[in-house]
Amino acid sequence: MKRKIVLISSIIIVLLAWILWRRAGQTKKSEFTSAPVTRGTLEQRVEGSGTVTAATDANLNFEITGTVARVHLKVGDHIKKDQLIAQLKTENLDAEATQSSGAFKRAQANLAQSLAPSTSEVLDQYRADVEKAQANLNKARVDLENAKASTGQSLDDANANMISSLQGALAPLETSANDIDTILGVVNTTAGETYKKGVTDLDNRSTYVSTAKSDFASSRTKLSAAKKLVNGLVLGISKQSDVDAAIAPSKDALVITATALNDTWTVLDKLDLGVAGLIATTVNASKTTIDADRSSVNAKLSAVLAQEQKLISAKLNFGSTAGTQNVSSVAQAEANAKIYEAALTAANAALAQKEAKPREVDIGALRAAVEEARGAYDNAIANREKAFLRAPFDGTVTVINYKLGEQTNLAKSFASLFADNEFRRIEVHISENDIARTRLKQPAQIILDALGQDHIFYAEVTAIDPAQTVISDVVYYKVTLQIEGKYRQDKTIDMTVSTDDLKEIRPGMTANVTISTAYKEGVLMIPERAIIERGGIKYARRIIDIKKGLFEEREVKTGLRGGDSQIEIIEGLNDGDQIVTFLKAS
Repeated sequence: MKRKIVLISSIIIVLLAWILWRRAGQTKKSEFTSAPVTRGTLEQRVEGSGTVTAATDANLNFEITGTVARVHLKVGDHIKKDQLIAQLKTENLDAEATQSSGAFKRAQANLAQSLAPSTSEVLDQYRADVEKAQANLNKARVDLENAKASTGQSLDDANANMISSLQGALAPLETSANDIDTILGVVNTTAGETYKKGVTDLDNRSTYVSTAKSDFASSRTKLSAAKKLVNGLVLGISKQSDVDAAIAPSKDALVITATALNDTWTVLDKLDLGVAGLIATTVNASKTTIDADRSSVNAKLSAVLAQEQKLISAKLNFGSTAGTQNVSSVAQAEANAKIYEAALTAANAALAQKEAKPREVDIGALRAAVEEARGAYDNAIANREKAFLRAPFDGTVTVINYKLGEQTNLAKSFASLFADNEFRRIEVHISENDIARTRLKQPAQIILDALGQDHIFYAEVTAIDPAQTVISDVVYYKVTLQIEGKYRQDKTIDMTVSTDDLKEIRPGMTANVTISTAYKEGVLMIPERAIIERGGIKYARRIIDIKKGLFEEREVKTGLRGGDSQIEIIEGLNDGDQIVTFLKAS
């Protein structure tokens, strides 16, 4: 009985070993998606969103500042060249013109009087000139004292604003550090748990993570140094040297934090979705957070830099050393005082000359004084004309930025005009990744949001701006296109554009632009995602037996990349071949 049990047990063990051996020798069938190699038309496109612009437009402003007295037009009005748009209050300018006119007439009278025997009335006039010059000098000396007092207050205000700007930058820096650490998990490893496996995977195959962590560590060090200095600043108490010492560390913290945010955004962009359960929604939400942090930090950096310039200006006005005044408004006031001192001296000299007998040299000087007064009067009239804003060409008023009674400034234009013409010009910003493929005369499709898909215009590239434009830390280049035709219902192009076709187009309308940068017909093509690259060589997986899941790697030579994620195959595959587009590991 024992032998029978042993025999049966041995048979069972051998049978189990055979089953396990068979299972170990089997392999799972590869799972993949496929697509055929096709032949057709491949078009490379560059897309962007731009705006309609007028061929001729202008932002107009007064040459001087002042209070708006009258506005003669409204937005939408048509205007002729040299027509008056608006005017400023001219009381002071009128007074200057009247004063210079009087000075001119007085100079003429002085010359006439010098040629005639001096009278008591003439002498009285010159004595009045002496008194006026003395009054001007007295006022200039008062202005000098006032300038010395006001520059000190301006410096105090600039320091107060600088402290406020530095303190306001700390919160965005702290928030940015926390948001970065939530992804990288450098300090708070628990916070980075969502991305831990994905970040580790990326770190093993690239330098993106190590760069981000290095810059993050530098940003924390810079932030700590800045906080010690900034938190110690107190309005009205801190010394000038304390304020100056806090500026550079704060700027350094803002700059390196901005860099760390850029690095972290790149890490998010390079993560493989699916690793450790990462999904696009989670990654995109983190990208949005990092983008908001970048905008906040850059805004604070701009504010600190702007306030630093104001502080520098205030320090210069007050003087490079506390307690001294040596430049700007003070220096101007001192110069004015010297001018009026010279004017008083001249008035006294003129009176002395009139009291003496006329000399030929005196008459020559008076003639020169007449010409000088004439120039001053002409200058006053020209200055008064600057208070009147006129149209430089025929056109339509598109913007008026001021109302009656408002104070103008030179930084903000008063009104904008565009010339009366057909609006065919489109301006669009193309990224640096696409600008190298953009050329003059390339064709494009233009769809205006305001007109809809039923109106598709044909355009050509007419200009490419060589200067860069940075938008949200991305480099773009402005490309100008000109509408030359329109697409018919059958997709053919009609190269005639009438006034009726353009009558509904207005400057500022949003234009969706698709530029055709390359075009090939009858080419072999496959989905670009089917291409794999190792060691600088490109391969595609050609299917041998789709039922058995068998395929082989073929070295391929690629060409044009199309706008619909297709890529040209020059060598390595044939028309009708089936290739793997996605392979799930066994």
